[in-house]
Amino acid sequence: MTTLTSDQLAQLLRSWAIGDPASEAAAQLLCEHRRWLERADFVAACVDRAGRTASVRWSAVPSFVQQAACSSSEARVLRLAAELAGIDTGVPLAELVSGLDDRNCRTVVRAIAHALRLGARR
Repeated sequence: MTTLTSDQLAQLLRSWAIGDPASEAAAQLLCEHRRWLERADFVAACVDRAGRTASVRWSAVPSFVQQAACSSSEARVLRLAAELAGIDTGVPLAELVSGLDDRNCRTVVRAIAHALRLGARR
C-alpha cells in the first residue's frame, strides 16, 4: 500500500464523510487541524484505508489519545473531532474547549458551524 500525503488523506476523509453532518464536521476539524493526519501512529491506529478510500475509526480515538505523545491542545482537538462524530471521549466539553489557542479555537468553531449548517438543511 502506498503512503498518502496528509493532503491526499484529507481529501479521502472529506469525501468519505460527505452526507453525514457529524462526520463532515469531525473530518473537517481533523483535516483543518492537519497535525494528526501527519502522524503515522494516528493513521495506523485510527484510520482505515482500502484502495482509494479512507475513514476514521472514531471509536479508537479515546484509547489512542490517552497514550499518544502530544500536546494537550492536540489531544483536545482530536477528542473534539471524535465528540463531533458522536463518540464519548470521557472528557467534559468544557474541559476540551478550555485552553485552546486562537488558531485551534477558530478551527473548532468552524467545524461546529459546518455541522450546524448542514444539520439545518436536513
